[in-house]
Amino acid sequence: MAAFQNYLSLENTMATKVEHSNDIVKYADGNVLTLINNYVTEERQGDFADTGTEYIKVTNVAKDTGNPPIVTITACIDDTKYYQVTTYGSRKGQVAAAAPTSPSPSIFRVHKGSDGVWRVNAVTAEVKDKC
Repeated sequence: MAAFQNYLSLENTMATKVEHSNDIVKYADGNVLTLINNYVTEERQGDFADTGTEYIKVTNVAKDTGNPPIVTITACIDDTKYYQVTTYGSRKGQVAAAAPTSPSPSIFRVHKGSDGVWRVNAVTAEVKDKC
């Protein structure tokens, strides 16, 4: 759970400050690591930043005993008060992309790597379902 919580906190900080962080490798790897770094790069290049409040409620946790062990965390993500705003030019501070209208579930997979460290390595948004 600590890797999951730290990942979400750092991901939010990176998106709102529009800055990369070397600390993200402590909590994410694989495609998830690439996606968050690409997102920050795209925001910076497009003069955008995220702002507001994101609410996350864990609704289910399941651990399998495979090798490597994996914990699957289902969470309800409420981004209805979390907006993307313009950071430059005449539209600075204005909403660039509307926030979602309702919360949606996401599935996070956290695995224990060969180095013994737990990291988020998959995130799947479940857009067809609602919280």
